[in-house]
Amino acid sequence: MRISTTVCTGLFLVCAGGMGSPGPVSPAPAAGASGERKLREVPSPDVPLATILDRAGGYVKRYSDTFRNVLAEETCRQWLRGEWVTSSRDLPWGSAHADQRTETRSLRSELVWVTVPGLLAWGTFRDVVELNGRKLEDHEGRLAEIFAGPAPAALARAREILEESSRYHLGARRDVNLPTLALLWLLPENQHRLEFERKGERTFANLRGVEVEFREVASPTLVRDPRGRDVPSAGRFWIDPTNGAVLRSEIRYVARGLVSTEYRSEPGFDVLVPDIMKELGSWDGARLETTARYPKYRRLELALDWNVAPETEAPQE
Repeated sequence: MRISTTVCTGLFLVCAGGMGSPGPVSPAPAAGASGERKLREVPSPDVPLATILDRAGGYVKRYSDTFRNVLAEETCRQWLRGEWVTSSRDLPWGSAHADQRTETRSLRSELVWVTVPGLLAWGTFRDVVELNGRKLEDHEGRLAEIFAGPAPAALARAREILEESSRYHLGARRDVNLPTLALLWLLPENQHRLEFERKGERTFANLRGVEVEFREVASPTLVRDPRGRDVPSAGRFWIDPTNGAVLRSEIRYVARGLVSTEYRSEPGFDVLVPDIMKELGSWDGARLETTARYPKYRRLELALDWNVAPETEAPQE
């Protein structure tokens, strides 16, 4: 599936819970005008849901300002279980056979977050540098080197690498398996596309997280399939009600898969960074499970010439 260019720079899609509601919910006063959020609130909250979402929107906007020019190491383990036939053309790096029931894959990648032109808050690019313990020639450090050059050429090449890297992952080709992607649903300009409902609470590393369910109700959806058809999303965020920080995100693409990310503090960053990402998906009777970890982060010194014209391409997945 491709992601809409209003959300991410990717080309493909496919693609893990929380406390129960503290009591009956009652709808917030209906907003008659289009473009306003639809909220379902609990009785007498200490912090209103509208306030929590306002703070989360501000947090994500600050995220795009501060979490950029960043490189992270991603270590990933994948399991694909089921009965299927793997051809060498489809999975040239695997060892599956017609009677094989489980295939595993270990990957080490570099992820780079940069500001990109146009409607996106930021772009995330992945380059797989190691596969099943074997280093891929001339991959390590490639993204950092590319982004040290002029913006138009860097973005074009980084997109090529992102698409290329999707071929190393088990399952259908996709690029929504990016740890911070779900945060873009909380941007103020995207919140009107969603219905929100406040649920329970959960603690993450001594931080209080209010569970907020969401469901995408606007069309066209933020993510589309290769034919341009809507792919509705739903999921949950656990949000610190005091400052809007996202402690965990969970997004489900209807009939396709689920991606969740938990966040942690990291020295040198004033926002929470991805700690663990998990992905679940299924295709033709085979089930995919992925666990990715992000042990290392560092800042990049990138080129300053990023003044390129905004992209106006119609959203597609």
